[in-house]
Amino acid sequence: MKKILFVLLILIAVAEAEAVNFAVNPVNPVKGETVTIHGQAQPDEDVTIRISFEKVVQVEDKKYTFFVPKINIPEAENRFTVTAEGCEDLKVSIKDYAERYPHWVTHGSEANGVGGVAEVSEADIPAVIYDVLIHGQSSEESVRLTITAEGYEKTDNAGDFSYTYETASLPTGKFIVQAGNKTETVYLHLPTPPTAPVRIVKREIQRSSVIELLQLLLVLLAFVVPLVILAWKKRK
Repeated sequence: MKKILFVLLILIAVAEAEAVNFAVNPVNPVKGETVTIHGQAQPDEDVTIRISFEKVVQVEDKKYTFFVPKINIPEAENRFTVTAEGCEDLKVSIKDYAERYPHWVTHGSEANGVGGVAEVSEADIPAVIYDVLIHGQSSEESVRLTITAEGYEKTDNAGDFSYTYETASLPTGKFIVQAGNKTETVYLHLPTPPTAPVRIVKREIQRSSVIELLQLLLVLLAFVVPLVILAWKKRK
């Protein structure tokens, strides 16, 4: 009976997860923009939202480091997890800027299993700004890091939910967004360099043409004036 009840609970959980539907806005975010995840699930339901990305860092002198500055943790239930593959150990150091004298606090884990996998996970992190330094030791050429931020949002009476995530401190590249059992891939881009307006470009071209014409006239005068003077002297 207990086994049947356990299976039923799993099936109910899967069904609820499959009912989640969401979209990411903007679809192609630029670094610095705030990403909004909005969707629908069952009314008054807790929806787990995960945003994760991978980063391969090179090992130098048997050490690896990856620095993420100024991460803004939102005011909600949350969990921050770092997994390192191909390492001997993993350390996650955070600096809390809400403190009067910010200092580094380090959480660590030793690698286990084939491939050297280590994980550090912290829940209910206070909603302030942090610097995060991921580091450790490895005998490999590189270490693959998976960084996951997990938040929880409760749907309203209509089943709607919305979750925002800051991208200013995040590296560009591919991100995986998951709500329930639905997954979306998002690419974070660098801002496009601004282009000069057409009028300014035309004005610069015209100015350049005038300067070139003046330079040509000066060159011609430099040759013509001596010739005129020489011819005048010969007539005398």
